[in-house]
Amino acid sequence: MGGIGMFIIVALLVSWVFNSIRNGLSNMLPSNSNSNSNKIRAKCPYCGELSLIDSEDSWKCACGKVFVYRNSTIYKMEDTCSDIAIHVTALLAKIAKADGFVTKEEVSVLEEIYNRFELNNNQQNEAGRIFSNEKSNISDYKKHIHKVKELAKEREILKVVVECMFMITMTDKNFNNEQEKMILEAVSAFGLSECEYKEIKDIYVEDLDEYYKILCCSNKSTDDEVKKAYRQLMMQYHPDKYVSKDLPQDILDSITEKYRKIQESYDIVNLKDKTKINDMKKSYQKEDSVEQNSNSENNKEEVAADKVNNK
Repeated sequence: MGGIGMFIIVALLVSWVFNSIRNGLSNMLPSNSNSNSNKIRAKCPYCGELSLIDSEDSWKCACGKVFVYRNSTIYKMEDTCSDIAIHVTALLAKIAKADGFVTKEEVSVLEEIYNRFELNNNQQNEAGRIFSNEKSNISDYKKHIHKVKELAKEREILKVVVECMFMITMTDKNFNNEQEKMILEAVSAFGLSECEYKEIKDIYVEDLDEYYKILCCSNKSTDDEVKKAYRQLMMQYHPDKYVSKDLPQDILDSITEKYRKIQESYDIVNLKDKTKINDMKKSYQKEDSVEQNSNSENNKEEVAADKVNNK
């Protein structure tokens, strides 16, 4: 019994030693489970294969397809926005919010821009999420301007980005100081010339100073102030007030012309779409031309009548 007891004790000691050695070695060796614990399990949207990835980025699956992991969501490569589209969308979100709030009209213009660049439905959905997230903080707009500059391959792309900024800005016909500051920052960072800037600005920003002046207002006047001034002037210069006053015809014509100019000015400053403004200007110019031709014909008839009478 004594020999058996001694054998058991030795066996226990040997087992303890081997276990201690094994545990010590395992503590010294790197653990695969620890190294994999920081990995992200991503399912390839093409083949369904699971992959371990490190971070948000573009990843190539064993099937050969590239997928994108972004904002805790996995996308097919063709259903995601390009890097430059992401930063342009963020920039547009900030310039839309720069005047305090984002309007339905601005969102509609944004959708027009998406269609212009032929984004598919999934890309538009992602761009919409980016827009919603980025509009909450406009203070970091400069970093997106510089990322766009870094990513853009052609100068024309930079000019199109500035044009898109104007499209968003001018939906409410108000060239807000903060929005102008953002656009000028982009123009400077993109290296565009003053001539290029003015060329783009003239497409979207109509100089309405002369029309505001006729209404005795300025472009800083509110809609209510403009409307009030318009109504007062229309009452003051309404031709019917002067018909019975036995005034010379040239003065009556002058009053009628003033009345027409007031109406024209009010119509133009109330339009938000520059294309419509130009159309309305052409309409009024056409009326002027017809009126001038009519007056010219009348003058000819008067001259001919005078000649006949003189004979």
